[in-house]
Amino acid sequence: ESSHMDDVNGTKRPRRRARLKKIAWVALAVVVVPYLCSRGLAPLNQVRVFGPESPVAHTADLARENKLKVVAYNIAHGRGMAETNWAGDRLGRLGEIAQRLKTIDADVVVLNEVDFDCSWSHGINQAAWIAQHAGYNYRVEECNLDFRVLFWRWRFGNAVLSKHPISDASVIDLPGYAMWESVLAGKKRAVACTVRNGDRQTRVIGAHLSPRSESLRVESCKKIIAAARSSNLTCIVAGDFNSAPMDYPVHEVDGLQQNAIDVMDAAEWFTRIPRELNKQHYTFPADDPNRIIDWIFIPKNAEIVGYSVDPSEFSDHRAVVATIRYSDSVTTKPAK
Repeated sequence: ESSHMDDVNGTKRPRRRARLKKIAWVALAVVVVPYLCSRGLAPLNQVRVFGPESPVAHTADLARENKLKVVAYNIAHGRGMAETNWAGDRLGRLGEIAQRLKTIDADVVVLNEVDFDCSWSHGINQAAWIAQHAGYNYRVEECNLDFRVLFWRWRFGNAVLSKHPISDASVIDLPGYAMWESVLAGKKRAVACTVRNGDRQTRVIGAHLSPRSESLRVESCKKIIAAARSSNLTCIVAGDFNSAPMDYPVHEVDGLQQNAIDVMDAAEWFTRIPRELNKQHYTFPADDPNRIIDWIFIPKNAEIVGYSVDPSEFSDHRAVVATIRYSDSVTTKPAK
Protein backbone atom coordinates (compact mmCIF):
# COMPACT_ATOMS: atom_id res chain seq x y z
CA GLU A 1 0.00 0.00 0.00
CA SER A 2 2.85 2.38 0.88
CA SER A 3 4.47 1.71 -2.49
CA HIS A 4 1.18 2.45 -4.24
CA MET A 5 0.84 5.82 -2.43
CA ASP A 6 4.42 6.72 -3.36
CA ASP A 7 3.60 6.03 -7.01
CA VAL A 8 0.49 8.21 -6.82
CA ASN A 9 2.34 11.05 -5.10
CA GLY A 10 5.22 10.70 -7.53
CA THR A 11 2.80 11.07 -10.43
CA LYS A 12 0.96 14.04 -8.92
CA ARG A 13 4.09 16.10 -8.28
CA PRO A 14 5.25 16.23 -11.96
CA ARG A 15 1.69 17.03 -13.05
CA ARG A 16 1.48 19.85 -10.52
CA ARG A 17 4.83 21.24 -11.64
CA ALA A 18 3.76 21.04 -15.28
CA ARG A 19 0.53 22.88 -14.45
CA LEU A 20 2.42 25.62 -12.60
CA LYS A 21 4.79 26.02 -15.54
CA LYS A 22 1.84 26.47 -17.91
CA ILE A 23 0.35 29.09 -15.61
CA ALA A 24 3.70 30.87 -15.45
CA TRP A 25 4.04 30.88 -19.25
CA VAL A 26 0.50 32.20 -19.65
CA ALA A 27 1.20 34.94 -17.12
CA LEU A 28 4.41 35.78 -18.97
CA ALA A 29 2.60 35.99 -22.29
CA VAL A 30 -0.34 38.02 -20.98
CA VAL A 31 1.42 40.40 -18.58
CA VAL A 32 5.16 40.62 -19.18
CA VAL A 33 5.39 40.43 -22.97
CA PRO A 34 2.95 43.30 -23.71
CA TYR A 35 4.63 45.37 -21.00
CA LEU A 36 8.12 44.77 -22.40
CA CYS A 37 6.92 45.49 -25.93
CA SER A 38 5.33 48.77 -24.83
CA ARG A 39 8.52 49.85 -23.06
CA GLY A 40 10.70 48.73 -25.95
CA LEU A 41 8.69 50.75 -28.48
CA ALA A 42 8.34 53.80 -26.20
CA PRO A 43 11.52 55.60 -27.42
CA LEU A 44 10.30 55.35 -31.02
CA ASN A 45 7.08 57.22 -30.15
CA GLN A 46 8.40 59.85 -27.75
CA VAL A 47 7.72 62.79 -30.07
CA ARG A 48 5.47 63.02 -33.13
CA VAL A 49 4.38 65.92 -35.33
CA PHE A 50 0.95 66.10 -36.98
CA GLY A 51 -0.46 68.52 -39.51
CA PRO A 52 -1.56 68.94 -43.14
CA GLU A 53 1.08 68.64 -45.85
CA SER A 54 0.09 72.01 -47.30
CA PRO A 55 0.16 74.97 -44.85
CA VAL A 56 -3.28 76.17 -43.73
CA ALA A 57 -3.56 79.96 -43.47
CA HIS A 58 -4.91 81.27 -40.17
CA THR A 59 -7.24 84.28 -40.42
CA ALA A 60 -5.21 86.22 -37.86
CA ASP A 61 -1.82 85.58 -39.51
CA LEU A 62 -1.41 89.11 -40.91
CA ALA A 63 -2.76 90.85 -37.82
CA ARG A 64 -0.41 88.86 -35.60
CA GLU A 65 2.63 88.87 -37.84
CA ASN A 66 4.66 90.56 -35.11
CA LYS A 67 2.79 88.97 -32.19
CA LEU A 68 2.23 85.54 -30.74
CA LYS A 69 -0.56 84.61 -28.34
CA VAL A 70 0.38 81.66 -26.12
CA VAL A 71 -1.50 79.51 -23.61
CA ALA A 72 0.00 77.23 -20.96
CA TYR A 73 -2.53 74.74 -19.58
CA ASN A 74 -2.19 71.61 -17.47
CA ILE A 75 -5.46 69.81 -18.28
CA ALA A 76 -4.98 67.07 -15.61
CA HIS A 77 -5.91 64.23 -18.00
CA GLY A 78 -9.41 65.72 -18.35
CA ARG A 79 -10.39 64.68 -14.81
CA GLY A 80 -11.26 68.21 -13.71
CA MET A 81 -11.06 68.72 -9.94
CA ALA A 82 -11.45 65.01 -9.18
CA GLU A 83 -8.69 63.42 -7.09
CA THR A 84 -8.45 60.27 -9.21
CA ASN A 85 -7.86 59.90 -12.93
CA TRP A 86 -10.57 57.22 -13.09
CA ALA A 87 -13.33 59.70 -12.18
CA GLY A 88 -15.35 62.26 -14.08
CA ASP A 89 -16.99 62.89 -17.45
CA ARG A 90 -13.85 63.00 -19.61
CA LEU A 91 -15.45 63.67 -22.98
CA GLY A 92 -17.71 66.40 -21.65
CA ARG A 93 -14.79 68.10 -19.97
CA LEU A 94 -12.63 67.86 -23.09
CA GLY A 95 -15.46 69.62 -24.89
CA GLU A 96 -15.40 72.41 -22.30
CA ILE A 97 -11.63 72.75 -22.58
CA ALA A 98 -11.75 72.81 -26.38
CA GLN A 99 -14.52 75.42 -26.42
CA ARG A 100 -12.62 77.61 -23.97
CA LEU A 101 -9.43 77.39 -26.05
CA LYS A 102 -11.43 78.20 -29.17
CA THR A 103 -12.73 81.33 -27.44
CA ILE A 104 -9.27 82.39 -26.25
CA ASP A 105 -8.03 81.91 -29.83
CA ALA A 106 -4.31 81.66 -29.13
CA ASP A 107 -1.69 80.95 -31.77
CA VAL A 108 0.02 78.29 -29.66
CA VAL A 109 -1.24 76.15 -26.77
CA VAL A 110 1.09 74.15 -24.52
CA LEU A 111 -0.76 71.30 -22.80
CA ASN A 112 0.52 69.27 -19.86
CA GLU A 113 -0.87 65.97 -18.53
CA VAL A 114 -2.58 65.18 -21.81
CA ASP A 115 -3.51 61.56 -22.58
CA PHE A 116 -2.58 60.00 -25.91
CA ASP A 117 -3.80 56.49 -25.12
CA CYS A 118 -4.86 55.80 -21.54
CA SER A 119 -7.37 53.32 -20.18
CA TRP A 120 -8.81 55.84 -17.72
CA SER A 121 -9.71 58.14 -20.66
CA HIS A 122 -11.00 55.23 -22.77
CA GLY A 123 -8.13 55.41 -25.26
CA ILE A 124 -9.07 58.87 -26.57
CA ASN A 125 -6.15 60.89 -27.88
CA GLN A 126 -6.92 64.08 -25.98
CA ALA A 127 -4.41 66.20 -27.89
CA ALA A 128 -5.97 65.22 -31.23
CA TRP A 129 -9.52 65.64 -29.90
CA ILE A 130 -8.89 69.11 -28.45
CA ALA A 131 -6.94 70.21 -31.54
CA GLN A 132 -9.80 69.19 -33.83
CA HIS A 133 -12.55 70.83 -31.77
CA ALA A 134 -10.62 73.99 -30.87
CA GLY A 135 -9.42 74.66 -34.42
CA TYR A 136 -5.71 73.75 -34.36
CA ASN A 137 -4.37 72.14 -37.53
CA TYR A 138 -0.88 71.42 -36.20
CA ARG A 139 0.27 69.64 -33.08
CA VAL A 140 3.24 67.93 -31.44
CA GLU A 141 2.80 65.04 -29.01
CA GLU A 142 5.61 64.28 -26.57
CA CYS A 143 5.17 61.18 -24.41
CA ASN A 144 6.50 61.03 -20.84
CA LEU A 145 4.99 57.82 -19.45
CA ASP A 146 4.36 54.91 -21.80
CA PHE A 147 3.64 51.36 -20.66
CA ARG A 148 1.02 48.64 -20.81
CA VAL A 149 -0.04 46.01 -18.25
CA LEU A 150 -2.66 43.40 -19.17
CA PHE A 151 -5.49 45.29 -20.88
CA TRP A 152 -4.59 48.68 -19.41
CA ARG A 153 -2.48 51.30 -21.15
CA TRP A 154 -0.82 54.46 -19.84
CA ARG A 155 0.53 56.86 -22.45
CA PHE A 156 0.57 60.58 -21.72
CA GLY A 157 2.76 63.67 -21.62
CA ASN A 158 2.96 67.15 -23.17
CA ALA A 159 1.49 68.54 -26.37
CA VAL A 160 1.87 71.73 -28.38
CA LEU A 161 -1.09 72.83 -30.50
CA SER A 162 -0.56 75.49 -33.15
CA LYS A 163 -2.48 77.37 -35.81
CA HIS A 164 0.80 77.79 -37.67
CA PRO A 165 3.08 75.12 -39.17
CA ILE A 166 5.31 73.19 -36.78
CA SER A 167 8.71 71.67 -37.55
CA ASP A 168 11.91 70.43 -35.90
CA ALA A 169 10.26 68.85 -32.86
CA SER A 170 12.56 67.19 -30.36
CA VAL A 171 12.56 65.87 -26.81
CA ILE A 172 14.48 67.63 -24.04
CA ASP A 173 15.56 64.93 -21.63
CA LEU A 174 15.11 65.97 -18.00
CA PRO A 175 16.51 64.30 -14.87
CA GLY A 176 14.38 61.54 -13.40
CA TYR A 177 13.51 60.86 -9.78
CA ALA A 178 14.94 57.33 -9.84
CA MET A 179 16.60 55.24 -12.53
CA TRP A 180 14.31 52.24 -11.95
CA GLU A 181 11.21 54.43 -12.25
CA SER A 182 12.39 55.99 -15.51
CA VAL A 183 13.17 52.57 -17.00
CA LEU A 184 9.97 50.86 -15.86
CA ALA A 185 7.46 53.60 -16.69
CA GLY A 186 9.04 56.82 -17.97
CA LYS A 187 9.64 60.30 -16.54
CA LYS A 188 8.95 64.00 -17.00
CA ARG A 189 10.40 65.52 -20.16
CA ALA A 190 10.02 68.71 -22.18
CA VAL A 191 9.39 69.18 -25.88
CA ALA A 192 10.84 71.80 -28.23
CA CYS A 193 9.49 72.71 -31.65
CA THR A 194 9.65 75.51 -34.20
CA VAL A 195 6.48 77.46 -35.03
CA ARG A 196 6.41 79.53 -38.23
CA ASN A 197 4.11 82.56 -38.06
CA GLY A 198 4.37 84.37 -41.38
CA ASP A 199 8.06 85.05 -42.00
CA ARG A 200 8.98 84.64 -38.34
CA GLN A 201 10.09 81.43 -36.67
CA THR A 202 9.80 80.93 -32.92
CA ARG A 203 11.20 78.11 -30.82
CA VAL A 204 8.52 76.94 -28.37
CA ILE A 205 9.41 74.72 -25.41
CA GLY A 206 6.61 72.99 -23.54
CA ALA A 207 7.62 71.73 -20.09
CA HIS A 208 6.11 69.89 -17.15
CA LEU A 209 8.54 69.63 -14.25
CA SER A 210 8.56 67.03 -11.51
CA PRO A 211 6.42 67.55 -8.38
CA ARG A 212 8.89 65.43 -6.39
CA SER A 213 11.60 67.93 -5.39
CA GLU A 214 12.92 71.42 -6.05
CA SER A 215 16.37 70.01 -6.81
CA LEU A 216 14.89 68.04 -9.73
CA ARG A 217 13.12 71.17 -10.96
CA VAL A 218 16.29 73.26 -10.69
CA GLU A 219 18.29 70.73 -12.72
CA SER A 220 15.42 70.50 -15.23
CA CYS A 221 15.43 74.27 -15.73
CA LYS A 222 19.17 74.19 -16.39
CA LYS A 223 18.53 71.61 -19.14
CA ILE A 224 15.76 73.76 -20.62
CA ILE A 225 17.97 76.86 -20.59
CA ALA A 226 20.75 74.95 -22.36
CA ALA A 227 18.29 73.73 -25.00
CA ALA A 228 16.98 77.26 -25.55
CA ARG A 229 20.49 78.65 -25.92
CA SER A 230 21.37 76.02 -28.50
CA SER A 231 18.93 77.64 -30.95
CA ASN A 232 19.39 80.89 -32.83
CA LEU A 233 15.63 81.51 -32.77
CA THR A 234 13.57 83.55 -30.35
CA CYS A 235 12.50 81.10 -27.64
CA ILE A 236 9.37 80.95 -25.48
CA VAL A 237 9.06 78.44 -22.62
CA ALA A 238 5.68 77.55 -21.14
CA GLY A 239 4.10 74.96 -18.88
CA ASP A 240 3.57 73.62 -15.38
CA PHE A 241 6.81 74.14 -13.46
CA ASN A 242 5.43 72.98 -10.09
CA SER A 243 7.48 75.81 -8.59
CA ALA A 244 7.06 79.37 -7.35
CA PRO A 245 9.94 81.85 -6.92
CA MET A 246 11.26 82.59 -3.45
CA ASP A 247 9.34 85.86 -3.07
CA TYR A 248 6.02 84.14 -3.91
CA PRO A 249 3.72 82.00 -1.72
CA VAL A 250 4.28 78.22 -1.36
CA HIS A 251 7.83 78.25 -2.68
CA GLU A 252 10.61 75.72 -2.10
CA VAL A 253 14.40 75.63 -2.38
CA ASP A 254 16.88 72.80 -2.91
CA GLY A 255 19.83 71.91 -0.69
CA LEU A 256 21.87 74.78 -2.21
CA GLN A 257 19.03 77.26 -1.59
CA GLN A 258 18.27 77.38 -5.30
CA ASN A 259 14.79 77.75 -6.77
CA ALA A 260 13.71 76.64 -10.26
CA ILE A 261 11.90 79.84 -11.24
CA ASP A 262 14.74 82.00 -9.92
CA VAL A 263 17.17 79.90 -12.01
CA MET A 264 15.08 80.71 -15.09
CA ASP A 265 15.07 84.40 -14.12
CA ALA A 266 18.85 84.36 -13.86
CA ALA A 267 19.25 83.01 -17.40
CA GLU A 268 20.16 86.50 -18.74
CA TRP A 269 17.53 86.68 -21.46
CA PHE A 270 14.42 85.07 -19.93
CA THR A 271 11.66 87.01 -18.20
CA ARG A 272 8.87 85.30 -16.31
CA ILE A 273 5.25 86.30 -16.68
CA PRO A 274 3.86 87.68 -14.44
CA ARG A 275 6.76 89.83 -13.31
CA GLU A 276 4.99 91.00 -10.16
CA LEU A 277 2.95 89.13 -7.56
CA ASN A 278 -0.79 89.46 -8.01
CA LYS A 279 -3.39 87.14 -6.48
CA GLN A 280 -5.48 87.20 -9.65
CA HIS A 281 -2.59 85.41 -11.34
CA TYR A 282 -2.63 82.39 -8.99
CA THR A 283 -3.03 79.19 -11.01
CA PHE A 284 -3.37 76.29 -8.53
CA PRO A 285 -5.62 74.76 -7.30
CA ALA A 286 -8.19 76.06 -9.78
CA ASP A 287 -11.17 76.17 -7.40
CA ASP A 288 -9.29 78.18 -4.74
CA PRO A 289 -5.83 79.10 -6.04
CA ASN A 290 -3.11 80.06 -3.55
CA ARG A 291 0.05 79.92 -5.69
CA ILE A 292 1.50 80.40 -9.17
CA ILE A 293 3.15 77.29 -10.60
CA ASP A 294 2.21 77.63 -14.30
CA TRP A 295 4.50 79.99 -16.19
CA ILE A 296 5.35 81.53 -19.53
CA PHE A 297 8.94 82.74 -20.08
CA ILE A 298 9.91 85.10 -22.89
CA PRO A 299 13.10 86.88 -24.05
CA LYS A 300 13.75 89.98 -21.94
CA ASN A 301 13.54 92.37 -24.88
CA ALA A 302 10.16 91.09 -26.08
CA GLU A 303 7.08 93.03 -24.97
CA ILE A 304 4.03 91.72 -23.13
CA VAL A 305 0.88 93.31 -24.55
CA GLY A 306 -1.58 91.07 -22.71
CA TYR A 307 -1.54 88.62 -19.80
CA SER A 308 -4.27 86.87 -17.86
CA VAL A 309 -5.15 83.71 -15.98
CA ASP A 310 -8.38 82.12 -17.14
CA PRO A 311 -10.70 81.42 -14.16
CA SER A 312 -12.22 78.25 -15.66
CA GLU A 313 -12.25 75.16 -13.44
CA PHE A 314 -12.09 72.47 -16.14
CA SER A 315 -8.82 71.24 -14.58
CA ASP A 316 -7.13 71.55 -11.20
CA HIS A 317 -4.89 74.16 -12.89
CA ARG A 318 -5.96 77.44 -14.42
CA ALA A 319 -4.81 78.32 -17.92
CA VAL A 320 -2.22 81.08 -18.41
CA VAL A 321 -2.68 83.36 -21.45
CA ALA A 322 -0.04 85.78 -22.78
CA THR A 323 0.24 87.90 -25.93
CA ILE A 324 3.83 88.70 -26.85
CA ARG A 325 4.98 91.39 -29.24
CA TYR A 326 8.30 90.68 -30.89
CA SER A 327 11.10 93.19 -31.14
CA ASP A 328 13.22 93.11 -34.29
CA SER A 329 16.20 92.99 -31.98
CA VAL A 330 15.05 89.82 -30.22
CA THR A 331 17.82 87.26 -30.46
CA THR A 332 18.99 84.39 -28.38
CA LYS A 333 22.42 83.91 -26.91
CA PRO A 334 24.89 82.17 -29.25
CA ALA A 335 25.14 78.45 -28.70
CA LYS A 336 27.86 77.53 -26.25
